[in-house]
Amino acid sequence: MPEALSIIIVDDMHFSRAVIEQALKQAGYDDIRVASSGDEVLEMLDERVADVLLADWIMPGMSGLELTEAVRQKGEEQDWYTSIILFTAKEGEAAVEEAFRRGIDDFINKPVRPYELLARVYSAGRIARLHNELLTQSMALRTIQAHQEPLITQDLLTGLNNRRQLRQHLQASLRQTQTRGGSNCLSIIDIDNLAEINDEYGHEAGDQVLITLANRLKRQLRPLDFISRHKGGAFAVVLHSENAVLSYERILQRLLDTLSQRAVPSPSGLLHITCSAGAWCCTKDNHIKSANEFEHLALQELEAAKPAGRKSLLVGRS
Repeated sequence: MPEALSIIIVDDMHFSRAVIEQALKQAGYDDIRVASSGDEVLEMLDERVADVLLADWIMPGMSGLELTEAVRQKGEEQDWYTSIILFTAKEGEAAVEEAFRRGIDDFINKPVRPYELLARVYSAGRIARLHNELLTQSMALRTIQAHQEPLITQDLLTGLNNRRQLRQHLQASLRQTQTRGGSNCLSIIDIDNLAEINDEYGHEAGDQVLITLANRLKRQLRPLDFISRHKGGAFAVVLHSENAVLSYERILQRLLDTLSQRAVPSPSGLLHITCSAGAWCCTKDNHIKSANEFEHLALQELEAAKPAGRKSLLVGRS
């Protein structure tokens, strides 16, 4: 028997819904809800969260991609992660890349083959469980920290590393590049309008923005990447690659796009957020001597980016 999962199937075609539901039931899944539209799915999620959502890409009204964004928004409000698999007859890497950028976890080409469906659902369930275990641990950590003195290495509000830990990591990362080669990139990502949010909606709303964006960054970065709260409304991200000529601009632009892709739920309603970033990259041949120098160079790029307007990015190199 498979592990218990709460599954929602949405397709405007009754026959397609029935075929998928039957295949899942035969495999032993019994917590299955079916819907014919995206709006119906959102109503179901208001009643009870789901582990896996199986959705058709092309549907009248709300498309699969639009539903994906709505589910991701609702997940942030509910502190719950739902794995999303889209069924598609679309072809081409561009369409698939866009779908992953907007939040899907996997896709299955039509016509759906039962053995592939079951494998993908099993994998999606595992992804959902891991995400939700991390969310639970993060909430528990924030509860514990609220009753203790701030931890030496962590930011109390977001649960991220703090600036002291950033300096230590930068120094270690610079040593690694000097001895083993490759490249490092430090980016300071700053929320463009946090002061306005604090003034208009209060610091509780501003804190929720920081927590939500911290979680978004954690989901987008690789396990070996480093992220910390810098100060105020800024985060620091340290990327390392064995490739000395890696295009960090593309990675950082994707991070900025992800942070502003969806509005942030707060006690005052949905808040639309943008971020700007400055970064500095170095290799073994153009080495930076200290963490302080590295941080100073990245901050200079951020200050130069800000006058260009919101969602701006500047990357410098030595």
